[in-house]
Amino acid sequence: MKKKLALVTVHEIYGVNDHMHQVTQHFTSSHIDVFCPNLLQSQHAFHYSDEEKAYHFFMNHIGFDNGKKQIEEFITHLSSSYTHIGLIGFSVGATISWLCSNNPKIDFIIGCYGSRIRDYIHIKPTCATLLIFPEKEASFQYPLSFNRCSNKKILY
Repeated sequence: MKKKLALVTVHEIYGVNDHMHQVTQHFTSSHIDVFCPNLLQSQHAFHYSDEEKAYHFFMNHIGFDNGKKQIEEFITHLSSSYTHIGLIGFSVGATISWLCSNNPKIDFIIGCYGSRIRDYIHIKPTCATLLIFPEKEASFQYPLSFNRCSNKKILY
């Protein structure tokens, strides 16, 4: 018999760090199994002070396409054991979640601060989708092109 809900957390450029462990613990319950696959594979988590190094490692060794592939393979594996699967991604993990949003095995995604989603606005999610962007951030501007998406509700 399949379990009810699997929640897959998709990490930032830093890898599976203390923040991701806290997120996993926060959402884990008797009704929800939470997983955080390590997209960096055997690479240790980067410290926040190593942002540039972490960014270059992610972009040069993982990237969005490979990250999407890894998450979709993980989802396929989970789909035989769970009736519902959701993703919650942070930063690059939010963009990867967005890239997976038309996978029929995924019931919902939540993307937090996925600034690179702006490069993939052509994607049309087939699952419930919540994207959370900063109101104000020096390195990010809300993609005005999102406002042209007539079939999407925009919350500010």
